Amino acid sequence: LWIGGNRATGDLFLFTDADIVMESTVLSRAVRYLQEDRLDHLAVTPRMNMPGTFLAMFGLSFIFFFSLFARPWKARDPGSRSHIGIGAFNLVRSGAYRAVDGHETIRLRPDDDMKLGKILKKHGYRSDMAYGPDFLSVEWYASLKEAVRGLEKNAFAACDYRVSLALPGIAFLLLGTVFPYVAVFTVDGVARIIYCIVIILQLLLVADCARFHGARPLYAAGLAPSTALLSW
Repeated sequence: LWIGGNRATGDLFLFTDADIVMESTVLSRAVRYLQEDRLDHLAVTPRMNMPGTFLAMFGLSFIFFFSLFARPWKARDPGSRSHIGIGAFNLVRSGAYRAVDGHETIRLRPDDDMKLGKILKKHGYRSDMAYGPDFLSVEWYASLKEAVRGLEKNAFAACDYRVSLALPGIAFLLLGTVFPYVAVFTVDGVARIIYCIVIILQLLLVADCARFHGARPLYAAGLAPSTALLSW
């Protein structure tokens, strides 16, 4: 990506993965959006196609927790530290890219897509994300084994290689999402009712996330085992 950016001569660079399927108008739409909003960087989300029911459940849970962690809707807020970058579609002005030394600054990072958004925002450039599943699609992983191997490569990097961030994150996932399912069988009275309410609220939230992303709301039922696998 760094070598390609050095050889390219255009005003806009698009960094995209090789397995992305693009609708024919997505480039013109993205360029227009970037120019009208006077952005320096635009990331666009794809639709993730995943074969198999549990893999689809796992993908939905990943999207849900990624959104909570990254807060991509805050990427455009200059007062927020939240940032966004998506390997499927990172459109950036060449001047901004070169000013931050582009991928040279984040060399050897497996999460270079997110970190590109981070260094651009850190240097004061305007960044935003667009929702684009109607215009971009990708087969995220072909099997659960591939998903596990892929996230083993990326997950710790997403925590900036900080154990102090990774361990509390895992504890949050397990205690907040998996433990309530255990607790309903091990506690009585009011406590059981509270844990049941927690489970119902979580399922409703994830089902709404599924609806927003065009997935089946019933996939929310896989939240607990998906979270356990993600933690592992």
